[in-house]
Amino acid sequence: MDTVLSERTDLRRVWSPAKRMRLRPQGPATSSKRSVRTEGDWVGRRAAWPDMDKCREAETVRREWLASLLSRKSLPKDAGVVIATGLTAYRSITGTAIDRGNLLAHQFFGIDRADYWGPDKLAQLVAESPMKAQHIMLAVVLGGMESATSKETWRHPSAPMRDYFQHLVNWGYALSDVEQLVLGDPVNDETEVESEADED
Repeated sequence: MDTVLSERTDLRRVWSPAKRMRLRPQGPATSSKRSVRTEGDWVGRRAAWPDMDKCREAETVRREWLASLLSRKSLPKDAGVVIATGLTAYRSITGTAIDRGNLLAHQFFGIDRADYWGPDKLAQLVAESPMKAQHIMLAVVLGGMESATSKETWRHPSAPMRDYFQHLVNWGYALSDVEQLVLGDPVNDETEVESEADED
């Protein structure tokens, strides 16, 4: 009996977690140093961010312009393309707004959104004015894209947002300095492309 206990004790000593840790092969040494951001880095980074008051001002102007666009008798010729793209390629963006009742689409037409259990007022508008069906569909897509804008739109614009703002420009909307950040500076973009070509 003493012999068996002794053997078990020896096994526990050999296969203890501490032993296993020591027996594991060590990989190449890695540096534990991490880059440290200086105060100057943060100040420079924040200086490049747009003023949020200007962003809100631009948002108000842009959405008033969109409401004016949707009040026109005729929509832009490529409105159907924008609608189709918004409901397919950008469905993850527009679908979120649709699931939440698309408040902005209602506001574009100056109507209040119904409560959760109430009938959809945009659907009622279509029933009352079938000729406005495309206007309402475009409002749903534009409202979805607009609801997805945030401070990150200006700091890290995505491809869908670039496409969205480019369509607004094509329709005659004049971008503010803040909104121009979404599309970038064409002059600087061309310079970067030329620089990359020279390096190649």
